Amino acid sequence: MVRYQMMREGLVMTSCLHAGSIPLAEVARAEELPSWLERESGLSAGTVARMLKALCRQYGSCGVMARDGDNLVGKVRFSPAGLGEGVPECVQQYAEAIAAFDPSSLPQKNALQAKSLVIWCVQVVDDDTYRRKGIATAMVAKMIAWAREEGWDDIRAQATETIPPLLDWTGMFSVAAYRALGFTVTGTEVSPELLEGVRHMRAGGHGDQARKQWRGLEHLSDEQAAALYQLVLPL
Repeated sequence: MVRYQMMREGLVMTSCLHAGSIPLAEVARAEELPSWLERESGLSAGTVARMLKALCRQYGSCGVMARDGDNLVGKVRFSPAGLGEGVPECVQQYAEAIAAFDPSSLPQKNALQAKSLVIWCVQVVDDDTYRRKGIATAMVAKMIAWAREEGWDDIRAQATETIPPLLDWTGMFSVAAYRALGFTVTGTEVSPELLEGVRHMRAGGHGDQARKQWRGLEHLSDEQAAALYQLVLPL
C-alpha cells in the first residue's frame, strides 16, 4: 500500500525518480551518499540535502513523498514563492546555485511578502505498478491539507496539457488534474522552452519511446502542446 508523508528535516529526497524508485535507506543517508547531481557535477555529498533540510527547518517542509514499503515511488517538491534564484527549482540542475545556497538568506515565514507556496515538481516513478493509480493526485492533496494546517494563503503552480512524455520531461502535473483539485487558471502562454522540447520529442530527439507517445496527439499543433498554464489555489 502506498503511503504519503511530508519531507522533514530528517528525511528529504535529493534525486528525482527518472532511474526508478529510491530505497528509503538511501534517502535517510542523503548527507552521506552523493545524489545524481552531486555525482554528475562534482558537488560534495550532502550539498543538495543541506539545502532541502534548511527549507524544511525554516518552513516546516519542502515536499511530499509517496512510499511503498521500503521504497519511495513519488514526490512533490515545493518552496515558498519569492525566494528568488537562491533556491533552484530543480534538484538535478543548477549545480552552481545549489553550491552557493546560503541558509541564512532564507527569510522567516512571517517576513515573507506573500504566504504562497510554489509547486516545482510532481513525479511518479515510471512503472506500470504506480502510474495512473492516483498517486500524484494524492501527493498534491496531501500538500494542500498540510499547507492549510500551516496557515499558508495559497498554492501556485504551472502545468501543461495531459501529454505523458511532456509531463515526464518537465516534472509537471496536468492542468486538468490541478483543476480537479480546485486550482484556477490565471494565465496561459506558449513557452519557448516547452516548444523546443515538443519539437525535439516529436522528431525523436528524446528517444523512440517518447516519440511513440506522441502518436494520437497529431491534432495538437506544436504551439498548443507547448501551452504553459499558471494556476492558483486559495487556501
